[in-house]
Amino acid sequence: MSNYFNPLARPHPAPLDRFWIKTAIPIDHEVIESPSLFRQRTRLPLRRFSPTIAYSKEGNYFSCKLFIEDYWGLVVHIDQRRDCPWMLRKIEANIAVLLHGGNGGIIDEYELQQGLSHIIELLTPLLENPKDDIHLVPGLATNPIAFWQMVEIPFNIFDPDGHIEHVFMNPRHPGIKKSALRCDGESVKLGHKNALMKINFYRKDLEMKKALRKHGREPLARIFRIEVTLKDEKLLKHLGPNGVIQKVQGYDRVTSFSGKGLIAAHRTIVTALTGCYQSRPDKGDLPANYPIGRFMAHISSRTGLPIEDQIAICKERFDISDSTRGRYHKAALEESTYLSPLRLEDIFSPSHYQNQPVIEVPELEQISQGRRDYTDIHPQVAKVYA
Repeated sequence: MSNYFNPLARPHPAPLDRFWIKTAIPIDHEVIESPSLFRQRTRLPLRRFSPTIAYSKEGNYFSCKLFIEDYWGLVVHIDQRRDCPWMLRKIEANIAVLLHGGNGGIIDEYELQQGLSHIIELLTPLLENPKDDIHLVPGLATNPIAFWQMVEIPFNIFDPDGHIEHVFMNPRHPGIKKSALRCDGESVKLGHKNALMKINFYRKDLEMKKALRKHGREPLARIFRIEVTLKDEKLLKHLGPNGVIQKVQGYDRVTSFSGKGLIAAHRTIVTALTGCYQSRPDKGDLPANYPIGRFMAHISSRTGLPIEDQIAICKERFDISDSTRGRYHKAALEESTYLSPLRLEDIFSPSHYQNQPVIEVPELEQISQGRRDYTDIHPQVAKVYA
């Protein structure tokens, strides 16, 4: 087997992909006034973009993005509002990218600590007062300023014959009203772009194909990813009970969590999906109402034509009412659970969460090796996130 594909997960998974941290820390004025001198003095790999005008209810203000090291591994948002100094307001990061050069795998709890410590190490030179570094990562300060605003919780699973991808062709979730958005053969998305909760279903091997081919590699297996995105109130609702909630400026916020907490939140959400998992009552108990809707499930199962598309055809051709459309859709999803070849436990089992497949690009791993070898765990990070 090729050395760039590791079929075994790391021992204690902490499935965290992209995330946003909100905070408010004054930054060194030299970052804005003389960025070249700042780079020379601190040796920080800073890529500065010119400030732009941002808009809010309180009025217009200057805003700027700073890219640190990798272009999408670590980005900070700074701004200057009213008579305040320039402040660091938001951190966008991806620990897998920082430590491995790509996000084809699932980080473990040690890497979570290592990645957060690396972020502190990189961003502390930006701060006016280095002692404010405890406000870069949530949960480190007694009186917290920083909190988790958005997290992506990924889940990778082998799908050699495409059965799992097929099962999630017609997903619905009670917490997401918007119908699924499809890109045939590539992805299914639940939730609009700015939704507080989203679920994306896609082939990770296809997403990484370009990066692999750039380095003369090919994906060896089909890897399907089911990724949950939680933001603001939905993050508090689903990750809060499995993490730590504190008051930040008078509001309840999530300030820390564990790998187990991320997995628990992910499983709670995907368990509520409908139209996907197997549910096979005795034949005598099978409902027969709305046969057109139920027949749509059979067409979808055999041809791959999504249920939503079939209902749209009915609406266009026969001008069915919204209530009829809803009944057809409900019946189709019910029938889909009868036709599904897989149970919930076949996909989201403890062993599958523990042993998630990884796609690695050795050239990128080599470039980021120093970050893994020479980043010391920050003592407060170890205390909070161990």
